[in-house]
Amino acid sequence: MSKQWKGFVGFYFFTFLFATLSGSAIARDEQNPFAGTWELVSGKYLGEDKKWTRSEDAKITALKILNDSHYSFISLSKGEFWGAGSGTYQFEKSKYSEIPVYVSYPMEKGQQYHFTYEMKDGIWTNRRYEKGELVEEEFWRKVQSKQP
Repeated sequence: MSKQWKGFVGFYFFTFLFATLSGSAIARDEQNPFAGTWELVSGKYLGEDKKWTRSEDAKITALKILNDSHYSFISLSKGEFWGAGSGTYQFEKSKYSEIPVYVSYPMEKGQQYHFTYEMKDGIWTNRRYEKGELVEEEFWRKVQSKQP
């Protein structure tokens, strides 16, 4: 394993562990429906070529962990590392925003991701628009704790 790859793995493991540990007590906070661990059910994103890629077609799996103020996610495609990121987030009414701090992909400094969201029947749906055009849609399911 290369030194660079070990650094990526170590960094994202630490970020993932931090988010997990710091979010455990907050996950029971009913004021924040996001706190906890989420798994990607399905999604799609619009590529630069204006073609949709569905998570099922790319065999993308992902976990996202949120505490009261921070998030961290890791994604795999066909069982291989695909992307990861962490930062802070904010929400109100039907708006959800992520403010990335660390990401494994190219991103403009200060870039934020703004979504509309809804929670219905245990599914968190995110939709992101750019210039009025839908560019990303995700469906997440909260992972139930196995602790007593």
